Amino acid sequence: MRETRSSGSTDRLIRLFSTSRGNAARSNFAVWGYDDDGETTQLFVNAIDPYEGIRPLGMQEEGTTRLQVEAKGGWLIEVRPIDSARVAPVGDIVKGAGDDVLRVEGEADTAIIEGNAAQSNFAVWAYGGFFPDLLLNEIEQYSGETMVPPGTEYLVVEAKGPWAISLRE
Repeated sequence: MRETRSSGSTDRLIRLFSTSRGNAARSNFAVWGYDDDGETTQLFVNAIDPYEGIRPLGMQEEGTTRLQVEAKGGWLIEVRPIDSARVAPVGDIVKGAGDDVLRVEGEADTAIIEGNAAQSNFAVWAYGGFFPDLLLNEIEQYSGETMVPPGTEYLVVEAKGPWAISLRE
């Protein structure tokens, strides 16, 4: 898949995405996924504050071929191949803020996770097996360790504030 960009200032239907930002108008900003039959596959973004983040496509659902953007004000969506996700090498600390997708480099057994200063939902998912594994789902500030399932290839972070993840063997 080649990288593409699309932008606008009103509702529009576009094809596929990975990163998005918008909602400077502080209205509702939503990005819905649809399949070829017009059936909803997933709500990728739903924000009332300005939003900037990276969301995976095709990891939680099958068949998303189109996106419906609902916005009042400017927005930008970029499509990128999953292999261009930031790398999270085992033994290093990866820091970020907001939603993100990380490509695990190496075999991780444990994740040391900190974050959620925004005190909103903070979740980390592991992908690589048959089903996604929820490693963390907190509403309060979090600092701790959790097991990483064997074969994990990607971590998907859902957060509003800053976070840090360190993977260990």
